[in-house]
Amino acid sequence: MSTGVSGRGARWLAGRAVFAAFLLTIAACAGSSPSAPGAVAPSATAPPPATAARAVPTASATATAAPSPVSLRMPFTAISIVNAPLWVAQEGGYLAEEGIDASVEYVATSTTLTQAMLAGEVAVADSGQEALVAADLAGADLVAVAVGTDRFIFRLFGAEPVRSIPDLRGRRLGITRYGSTTDTVSRLLLKRNGLDPDRDVTIVQVGGVPEILAALQSGSIDAGALSPPTMFRAAGSYNVLVDTTEVDIFFHQAMLITPRRYLAENEATMRRVIRGYLRGVARFKQDKAFATAITGKYTQTDDADILEQSWAAEDRVLPRVPLIRPDAIQVSLDEAAGQYPDARTRSPSDFYDNHLVQEQEANGFIASLYR
Repeated sequence: MSTGVSGRGARWLAGRAVFAAFLLTIAACAGSSPSAPGAVAPSATAPPPATAARAVPTASATATAAPSPVSLRMPFTAISIVNAPLWVAQEGGYLAEEGIDASVEYVATSTTLTQAMLAGEVAVADSGQEALVAADLAGADLVAVAVGTDRFIFRLFGAEPVRSIPDLRGRRLGITRYGSTTDTVSRLLLKRNGLDPDRDVTIVQVGGVPEILAALQSGSIDAGALSPPTMFRAAGSYNVLVDTTEVDIFFHQAMLITPRRYLAENEATMRRVIRGYLRGVARFKQDKAFATAITGKYTQTDDADILEQSWAAEDRVLPRVPLIRPDAIQVSLDEAAGQYPDARTRSPSDFYDNHLVQEQEANGFIASLYR
């Protein structure tokens, strides 16, 4: 019972918009240096509280001595714990120590960010795999180089009388944006429970994950997928329809992406980015106090219990060696086949390049961070 703007037609139009943006901006895409932030608003939050943190993971002797700083905008696309490895890499000073003068800022939803990358405004970003796959199927040439999760971290909540996913028939389900991770996981779960997302449910865009909770609270939707820390704010107030960490669906809810041309022309810079990011992953996993303080800063959360639960949820799905999985990418290809027929013939390997992470695993750098 989706309306004309909430079903398959809207998703097709969204895909065509990405393709049109690509055609208009291909000359400026990828190889150009990132510009000033422009219309993208950086996060404005207070510094995190001081913590008695463990020793900072240090760069090994293989790092380039005193690298010349490279300025990069490195946006993230959701107020969610899945982006915490990037936040820790920034706030722990690891990107700076690797010679990356990063501007880590929020851009609402991965589809919006993809358009900024196609316009040449952003060279590296922390985004969801669904936007990467959709953009590339539409003609872009973006590539993933590392991940922040290896599966979904969502709980699908329902307001009374919704107690199970089949109860959503004829009701309203909130997502952030069409083509976003919340859209992808919601559609997957609906299909797994025998519902057609475009006919049996009205899918409503509300803007962001915190806005999904607000829409639940106002009664404008009947259910929605929430990620940490927002999902812990909903605990006890709504019915948990499914916890995706308990469902065997591999998916990269957050991943570092870059235009393939930028990677080819700036591999040394991207190597610095990866090393800084890996150090952020290690600090997140080994220093809960620091990681939760940083998460509180970026999510504007001061509830210690919620922050600890969020850290534990991310720690479970954050691999020490953050390689892209082909079976995770295949999930997005299968979902995209209705819009992009060539998705059925594309290989997952077309969408990622693991060599920079593999290099740091082979030379012992990753292992050195956990001694």
